[in-house]
Formats: sequence, C-alpha cells, structure tokens
Amino acid sequence: MVAFAAMLLPGSAGAARGKMDGNTYVSPRGDFRCAVAHYDLGEVEIKDAFEKGRGSVAFNDFFDITRVDVEDYEHYVDPATLSAEQLERVYASYFDARVVPLVKMGVKDAVVLSRQFTPGGSPTYASVMRLPARDGEHVRAAVQFTNGHSMYVVSVLHPTRPELGYSMQREADDILRIARAAFDHCQFPAPGAEGKYK
Repeated sequence: MVAFAAMLLPGSAGAARGKMDGNTYVSPRGDFRCAVAHYDLGEVEIKDAFEKGRGSVAFNDFFDITRVDVEDYEHYVDPATLSAEQLERVYASYFDARVVPLVKMGVKDAVVLSRQFTPGGSPTYASVMRLPARDGEHVRAAVQFTNGHSMYVVSVLHPTRPELGYSMQREADDILRIARAAFDHCQFPAPGAEGKYK
C-alpha cells in the first residue's frame, strides 16, 4: 500500500505545495480546499505535489489514505451545455482512460466493483475498486467532479476487515460512504463561476 500511495503522487523537485489555513488545506493555486480532521492518535500526515496542470495531495490519518487528484483540461467545456448522457460519458471516459490505468500501475490485479453517475446540481461519478495485495486486501472508492476546467478525483483507500466478517458489498458500501463524506469536506470551483465553489 505504501508503494501504491507514493507512486501516485507526482514527484518533481520543483513541485508546488499547498498550505494550511486553520484546519483547512488549500491547494497551491487556491482552486480547491479541504477540511482536515485531527485524530486522537496524532495529526494527519499530508503529502502533496503539484505541477502545471496537475497534482495530488494525500491525507493519511493512520487508518485510511484520502487523496485529491486534479488534472486540467486543455480546453474549457461548460458542463451546463452538456446533456446528462454526454456528461456521464465524459466522466466514464476519464475513469477508464486515467483512473483505472493509474490504479493498476500500483496494483495490477485491481478490479472495478461499481461505478455510478449522479446527475444534478453538481454532477459526480462514483466508483469502487478492489485492490488485492500481499499485505492484505484494500478497497478504493472515488468521487469525480469536473467544473469544465479540471477533473477532480477524491478517493479513499481502506483495508478490508475480514476479521469482522463483512461481505465485499458491505466493504464497498462503507468505503463509498466515506469517500462521499471526504468529497463533501472539500470545495471545488463551480463551473464557469470565478471565485465560487460547488
């Protein structure tokens, strides 16, 4: 799991770093912010690296690893001009072309368990993947959001709990709930609205 987490963070000597504003992490260019909780076992470990047009931040709370990845589009497309079907295809295409290969670079036997588009005021695309590994199985849930300028992916990596006798469906439901909560603790730029957040 450690190798997986390290591999997904871009490594560059000149990479930009975010900053803390109270209990809120603010990305280097200020386009998104996430509330960061503190735990009894100690503060959350934060690792980030951003380059022009892309970057990642990982929050390790000693139980889960929560990540936010961002990648800019070359051209702006206003999501409001797309039908629900078109927007779902945008999300699904990004998931297939970028997210799955990235996860499989770290865990080649990773399997997609579920994926779902949720239309509405701030449309999102949620997915769950199963990651078998020598040191124990993990599940990874992610929520994607785009404002037409960038794709943001909030993901949570969590070990399965065989000792509790949970089914894989229960594990998937739990991790997806945690990922949605992590997504809700972040603010991302609203489509076409400078300085406003979703």
